[in-house]
Amino acid sequence: MLYTNYQSLKKLNRNLNGLKFLLNDYSIETMPHWICFQNTYSCNLSCPHCQFHGTEEAKKKYNDKILNMKDELLKKVASEVLPFAGEYMLTVGGEPLVLKGIENTIHELEKYGAKLHLITNGTLLRKRMLEILLPYTGGYYISIDGATESTFETLRKGAKFKKVLKNVKLLKRSLELLSLENENLVILAFTIMGSNIQEMPEMVRLASFWGVNTVNGNFVVIMHDHVAHEAIEFHKPRYNYYYTKAKELATDLDINFDFPPPFEGVAPDPTYNHNFDQMIIKKGLNDSNRIPPPYRSYLNLPQVEAEALELATAIRNKNANRKQIEYDETNKDLYGKMKIVYEKLIHENKNLLQELTAKLDQKVKFCNYLFRTAYVASKGEVSPCCIGGRPDMGNVSHNSMFQVWNGEKFNNFRKSYFSQNPEPCCQTCQYNVNIPLMSIFQQFALPLSYD
Repeated sequence: MLYTNYQSLKKLNRNLNGLKFLLNDYSIETMPHWICFQNTYSCNLSCPHCQFHGTEEAKKKYNDKILNMKDELLKKVASEVLPFAGEYMLTVGGEPLVLKGIENTIHELEKYGAKLHLITNGTLLRKRMLEILLPYTGGYYISIDGATESTFETLRKGAKFKKVLKNVKLLKRSLELLSLENENLVILAFTIMGSNIQEMPEMVRLASFWGVNTVNGNFVVIMHDHVAHEAIEFHKPRYNYYYTKAKELATDLDINFDFPPPFEGVAPDPTYNHNFDQMIIKKGLNDSNRIPPPYRSYLNLPQVEAEALELATAIRNKNANRKQIEYDETNKDLYGKMKIVYEKLIHENKNLLQELTAKLDQKVKFCNYLFRTAYVASKGEVSPCCIGGRPDMGNVSHNSMFQVWNGEKFNNFRKSYFSQNPEPCCQTCQYNVNIPLMSIFQQFALPLSYD
């Protein structure tokens, strides 16, 4: 792995963000420690339920290169933020690996020592790409909406089940050989809709085959009329039935199954069918007794093992020659200023912090974004997240990220979140949660003693 002395700057930035939160201090004076660059909307698939590529018209619009973030802007913001940030992400609205020159982008950003997290459809996670990615990544979120060949290739239009099956197996085996499993999350992301509810248990089996221990599920958001009847509201009895089956199997296989809970007051019924109009798969939904071929039958497992060994060897050889990178004088100066602020806040609030550590089970209102993350759209607009209805906080084409992140608009938005009248987008947001104080201390790597 690439180790740089940016790590002390990242840790201090993370600590100070957390401390500001605990003290209800909205004048951050720090930087995000997670940032997402919406550098492209392009994708190599045409999934019918996708907001950006579900129709020919939408695909043409969002695959237009004019929507891509300019390299100059990406490099500018990265140079400002990544020395402080521990993690970053490339695009949440497209396939990050489809961009021409993505290898150069990754090499340009890796010098800051931040970990790349990928939301990917898995089609491009081939050996050559994994050799580039594996040393610098901290998480892979594999979007996969079908666990059998037929369903997968219908819903993930343009992808081949066998190829993705091999790619993810190669990824997981390479991580095992490199002893990077604890440093790299691999999570399956399953969009739940009428056409694939019956495959929820099979998705758990697929995760087990890959060696992935977490499957996340979210209900489809209907963006196009031709998939209107995919909405879960039309399939609640079937969802409740297959949820129970999948949950039981996940428990048996020791898989973390993070799906929305069953609908209250709805009797489970696998035979319940809604009108098949405006659905992607219009028949065969109740064929729950059909046993798909074993996943290993799709793969040449000795070949996968050989490729994983080659990958691991190549990456070890590269890592042996990596050099530590110094951060520049500007960052050293800012580190000094942040350290003074941090130590002053600790000194002035020692008693309060000690009281908080005495009640770590107490729950507090918390948004995973406001004190941690920034989302940068392709033209430089900055927002706290990518949730619909979020406001723009400024533009890094015209200002620095430090100015935007610590600006009056962003700080007032944070303050509003904890008021009796938060912004409309926050009032019904699923990420508006109450979590134990212990989780706050852990997320921001804060000490548990202030004697």
